[in-house]
Amino acid sequence: MKKRMSSLLVLLFLCSSIFMIGPVAVSAANTTYYIDSSGGNDANNGTSTATAWKTLTKVNATTFQPGDQILFKSGGVWNGQLWPKGSGAAGAPITIDKYGGTAKPIINGGGTQRDYQATGAVMLRNQQYWEISNLEVTNDDNFNVDLVTTTYANGKPTNIRDGILVVLDTNQVAAGGDTIMDHIYIHDNYVHDVDSPNEWPNQYGNASFNGGIMFYVIGALKANMTFNDVRIENNTIEKVDLLAIANFNYTTTTAFQDEIEPYNLWQTNIYIGHNYMRNIGQGAIDVCDAKDAIVEYNVVDGWSKRYNAESAGIYPWKSQNVTFQNNEVYGGPTTTGANNGDGTAFDFDSPNSNIVYQFNYTHNNPMGWMSYLGRSSNNIARYNISDDNAAYLIKFGWFDVDSSATYFLNNVFIYNGSVTKFTNSNANLASTYFKSVPYYFYNNVFYDKNTPSSSFWPSSSGSYGTAVFRNNAFYVTNGSHAAGEPNDPAKVIAPPQMVSPGQAPTLGANGFTSGATVWDGYKLQATSPLINAGYNVPQLGTTDFYGNALFNGAAPDIGAFESTVTGGGGGGPTSVTVGGTVTASSTSSPTGEEKEKAFDANISTKWLITTGTGWIQYKFVTGVSHTVTSYAITSANDVPARDPKNWTLQGSNDGTSWTTLDTRTNEAFATRFLTKTYTFSNSTAYSYYRLNVTANSGGAAQLQLAEIGLFT
Repeated sequence: MKKRMSSLLVLLFLCSSIFMIGPVAVSAANTTYYIDSSGGNDANNGTSTATAWKTLTKVNATTFQPGDQILFKSGGVWNGQLWPKGSGAAGAPITIDKYGGTAKPIINGGGTQRDYQATGAVMLRNQQYWEISNLEVTNDDNFNVDLVTTTYANGKPTNIRDGILVVLDTNQVAAGGDTIMDHIYIHDNYVHDVDSPNEWPNQYGNASFNGGIMFYVIGALKANMTFNDVRIENNTIEKVDLLAIANFNYTTTTAFQDEIEPYNLWQTNIYIGHNYMRNIGQGAIDVCDAKDAIVEYNVVDGWSKRYNAESAGIYPWKSQNVTFQNNEVYGGPTTTGANNGDGTAFDFDSPNSNIVYQFNYTHNNPMGWMSYLGRSSNNIARYNISDDNAAYLIKFGWFDVDSSATYFLNNVFIYNGSVTKFTNSNANLASTYFKSVPYYFYNNVFYDKNTPSSSFWPSSSGSYGTAVFRNNAFYVTNGSHAAGEPNDPAKVIAPPQMVSPGQAPTLGANGFTSGATVWDGYKLQATSPLINAGYNVPQLGTTDFYGNALFNGAAPDIGAFESTVTGGGGGGPTSVTVGGTVTASSTSSPTGEEKEKAFDANISTKWLITTGTGWIQYKFVTGVSHTVTSYAITSANDVPARDPKNWTLQGSNDGTSWTTLDTRTNEAFATRFLTKTYTFSNSTAYSYYRLNVTANSGGAAQLQLAEIGLFT
């Protein structure tokens, strides 16, 4: 009996100790609590302005319930860490906000040493359905002195600091507990002076995520441990280290986080929008491990100010289906290593899939516009404006080949050709970077506003590997074009007649520059040769930089603006034969009249073989097929007897088994350079199409034609 009683006393003691250590108060649901740093008292019930609580200690010791509101008095100041407990529920989040005025309540984290990954001045861990708004948050012990070097204790950093930090610790999720933290909304806060060392701790593999607003997963690798429905919007973030906004999953162990897909660790439905960021230690926005995310209408004024490696202004890592749109980025670093992929306004980092950069405006970033690291698929950059992003348009880093084509479409690049280069590796494009898959450059404006340097482009127009240039505008203000300018069968070199490009944006009321003050300058005048002069592909999307629907004439315009003018341009349908591979029955073509000339969009060239019959076929890029329902043949420049007369058009998906789609006999071309179009019924998409000519027009010993077009 005595032994049993002793055990019971021990149990009661342990239980009481647990309750003494943890939060001692549990709130009622849908209750509003007020906190007043000067007039409150923790002995009050906190449920009215007259009976407000006073300290963070009281708030942190309370487990809040769904629908509760935690309101800090406007103008109040609290020193320490804000870490309330509890979770909300769907339709009933717990909210943190202000009351009693317009000034934001201040939470000063004070730069106090806290456990690594529990370092937020405002902190949540394994909590969901929270909304945090209208706070001013700092975390620094001395606003005038910046930390430089990381210090450690027991192998972990001791001087890392964060502004607002939300953590999911897999080791603290009970068996059968909720593994997905839903509905974390952080908006309308002012986060500034969050000081951490100007480096990534090396033992964390160059992946220590800390700074202004962070959310990440820690602990042991376990399936389905992630975030969903995170919104970070309308915040102002200034002078923070290292990053302004970022997320990550620390539980993975492989270099490219191969565990994300099989363990279902994608962080889903992330929205980052309308934030203003200035004087950021490293990168401004780093979206990691995300699936289905939107990053839009953010402004970045100055980044990589204290650590200019492993970053860009705004960029993804290990993400899928992320769109970056309507962002403005300027004031990047003045130098980074010439052979790494860092320092540019944007970055196609790796390994990613389905990343889209569209409608963004970047200017005055000394290291350039876009980094490119490969190992990705389905990258698209369209309808962006890049003005005076100095060193490079594209900057390669630790690169590996992509698994599908990349598209650069309808962008406007304005640069000083005596300073800027197309890439940081012009001499190695074909051998190292533009290989294996196509890189399409369609409908872009390359606008050199100064005397060009011969080093802007590679030394030879044949140095671009698998890059395909078509329907781009190449304008040089002094009229001189470099020998290495890309081959483009439909290039425009006339003045583009934009309204007033390259103007410096002016400051808005919030002290940030506004691209809206100059964007109209990149529109086209009504007489521009770029109107209806572009090339249509599905990857263009549905609207231009300005929100205008695509497109108004016979073809899209070149550049970021779609004019309402419908005249001009080449007219007619657009052939889908771009970037693929051409083969033929004979290799007897003379120099300059090879098989590729049949698909170069230039009727002044031709394909010729020294036999009177033969076939020529076109294979689309790997993974691409088209349902062709019409085709065109253009006669060559001379000798009508060489024209095709009898033929079949065939389709295939393996290059071996062919289906006849159309048969023609006794066709005649009455004039030179005559284009004739043929239609037929077809509902199958093929990756190969072959024109098999069984007779020419006059029994000549040669067969020739100028151009073949395939249309859907």
